[in-house]
Amino acid sequence: MSDRVNIDDRYPPEGEIRECALPYKAFYDTLCYTFRNLDGLTSFCDVGCSNGLLLDIVRQNHPSAHIAGIEYFSYHKDAAPNSVKDKIRIWDLRDPFDSSLGLKKYDVIVCTEVGEHIDPEHASTLLRNIRSLMHSGTKLIMSWSHTGGEDDKESDPKHQHLNPLNRQSFMNLMLTSGFKFMSEQSQALVVNSFINTSFMDWWRLSLTVWKVNNSPEISTDYHEYEDLMRYLDWHTVKIDVNGNVTMHELVYSVNYG
Repeated sequence: MSDRVNIDDRYPPEGEIRECALPYKAFYDTLCYTFRNLDGLTSFCDVGCSNGLLLDIVRQNHPSAHIAGIEYFSYHKDAAPNSVKDKIRIWDLRDPFDSSLGLKKYDVIVCTEVGEHIDPEHASTLLRNIRSLMHSGTKLIMSWSHTGGEDDKESDPKHQHLNPLNRQSFMNLMLTSGFKFMSEQSQALVVNSFINTSFMDWWRLSLTVWKVNNSPEISTDYHEYEDLMRYLDWHTVKIDVNGNVTMHELVYSVNYG
């Protein structure tokens, strides 16, 4: 459509195909630490699944679970492990989902570092799409990058981050789009992400857990989470083999907003 950014030439395959599964294994392990090994998982969806490495790890550990991935680029599906290739649907997340995708409601949905790649005027469609895949008990794991955007236009006309949001803007967008913030689970997820050193640092900067909010009331109870995240801007976490957590002050700080 004419009102959309043409993103096809912004993502050359040679720079986008994921080959190392370790960060995705670290992400899966973090989910397990936080959600009791994902016991009883019957369904899982990765929105913006790239070439399906996380899907394959979930498949290996939960062989009876119904899994699905949604991805824009067909070359990612072509590069996916054969075991999950047929689980990946090619779709532009700026378009509303339709029945041809064969999607359902999922126990766990992951959508990390995806929203910033979508034109701002289509962010609401992305979130409506995600919400359509959720039942009352669904856990939605989200993150949204704050980097790039307008500042990149001059230096890189083909910049990829079309809609970066700082944490507060991201949180407010989610809260006003029909989602309920799960503060305790979000804090646990962030702290547990330090257990495996292969966890990608930038995934952590707005890592959050959400549920469907069917109430007209909008909860803004994310102050404890924000306190934790601001604390982590100044400290690093160490977790020993016995699971004891200690915080160590960093010699520098970056304000992630």
